[in-house]
Amino acid sequence: MGLLGIFYLLLCTVSFSVLDVCRKKLAITYSPYRILTLVMGAQIPLYALWYILSPQKEVNLDLYSFWGASNILFNLAANLLIVRSLQISPLSNAIPLLALSPTFSLLFQPFFHIAIHPIQILGGMVIFAGALILNGIPKLKSKVDRGLIMMTFAALCCGILILLDRRSLRYASIPFHGLVQTVGMTTLCLALERIYKIPHGEMNMSLKQAPWRYWIGASVFAFTAGVGQLSSLSYFDPATVESVKRAMVLFLSVSFGFIFFKEPLTRRKIIGIFFMSLGIILSSRH
Repeated sequence: MGLLGIFYLLLCTVSFSVLDVCRKKLAITYSPYRILTLVMGAQIPLYALWYILSPQKEVNLDLYSFWGASNILFNLAANLLIVRSLQISPLSNAIPLLALSPTFSLLFQPFFHIAIHPIQILGGMVIFAGALILNGIPKLKSKVDRGLIMMTFAALCCGILILLDRRSLRYASIPFHGLVQTVGMTTLCLALERIYKIPHGEMNMSLKQAPWRYWIGASVFAFTAGVGQLSSLSYFDPATVESVKRAMVLFLSVSFGFIFFKEPLTRRKIIGIFFMSLGIILSSRH
């Protein structure tokens, strides 16, 4: 049981890191709405097939509906903010800010009747200190810093989202929950494309001139990341899942930023990542 839980955590972590690279590559050309529409839409048949083949089909819709709907909204907000942030900020500066999500999870745990240990509060403070070392105090006039602010709000959404996932899975199976989330987010993104008048030419470009390895990679790794995260919640509490995932993503984001985007490995960046990792370790203590 423990080894399987660790496997799901590793699957989740590596998948999210590769997904971030794919989204960064796609964000150079495409709008966040177009990216989410195609990436989320591609996952619908995968979750649908999983649900059809799954022996567990019982769903308490009366209790699930509120948590599932809330989950869709926070999931959509988090993903749009992440992609928009990646459009204007370096991967190795932006993605580490998602390490703030365990701290935000801690803040909201009492509302979900989950206790907080004092050392976890200390860990959250160390994470924030590391974020300030990494990027300094954001300036609204700077385009890059505005992207970092967006990523901070994405971390807030992710921190709440992990709690909503755990509550939702009390009343529905993982494949059903995943299917609802992907259908809901795809539908809302299509509506937002109409509202914000995303050019039809972008749809043609997305399908005819697409870098297919990034579209397929984003879709597949988004699916495996979701499966890994939702499955790991059966073995670990939300704070632990979020903490372990973010600690590993910290190092992978800096490494991938250097490998794929030639982003520099500065001393300040290394020190900031060290402090954020230390804070994550502390915040995962019970």
